[in-house]
Amino acid sequence: MRRRTARLPRALARTLGVPIALAVGCGWWLVNTGWRPVALEPPQSTWSADQGTVNGPFPAITTQPATPATMATPATTAIGTTITGTVYSVADGDTFTLQTSAGAKVRVRILGIDAAEVAENGNPAQCGAVAAQTSMRNLLPDGTPVTVTTDPASDSTDRYGRTLGYASTATVPDLGLYQIEHGFAEAWVPTSAAHNSRYAQYKAAQATAQAAKTGAWATCPTIGRQP
Repeated sequence: MRRRTARLPRALARTLGVPIALAVGCGWWLVNTGWRPVALEPPQSTWSADQGTVNGPFPAITTQPATPATMATPATTAIGTTITGTVYSVADGDTFTLQTSAGAKVRVRILGIDAAEVAENGNPAQCGAVAAQTSMRNLLPDGTPVTVTTDPASDSTDRYGRTLGYASTATVPDLGLYQIEHGFAEAWVPTSAAHNSRYAQYKAAQATAQAAKTGAWATCPTIGRQP
């Protein structure tokens, strides 16, 4: 049996005109033939957090995850931190080297004091230098456990890369103050630096030692920073 094909009525074409009739006819044909739109699948894409890329049917996009190379490098010694170790060596009346449990050697300049310079590079020792060095070596024999604490009010390292901080042992809570009270160092901060947290205490201790001619004050007109 021949299947009857749906036809567009001729009267409609004569009345509406050929263009409009064609448009209406197409819609009429789609409805009568049961045509339905086909759903399109969205493009597939993959993302990898490890690789930092997005891949798909489009150009790859490279992300920029933070890496240690792009992060800010922390300072050698953070401000307001504590370093512990054992004494490795003593240089003079205000400087020594400690060794951490990991084996790292840290050169320490005691914050807030200045002792006379020992003989070095052909220069003779300044007045009171040997006495200050001897006092520090008595306080810090090799292997002595020592703690160094930096001051939030001051720099944590100096221009030579030495750690700046207050030093203490099990028997001496403040090595810098000890050196000042016993006349082996003076209270001191660089002219370009802010006063550290213990400056006033150190200055008062120096005035007392100087007036009593304690330690090197008995023979030296000045100790520490000298012209």
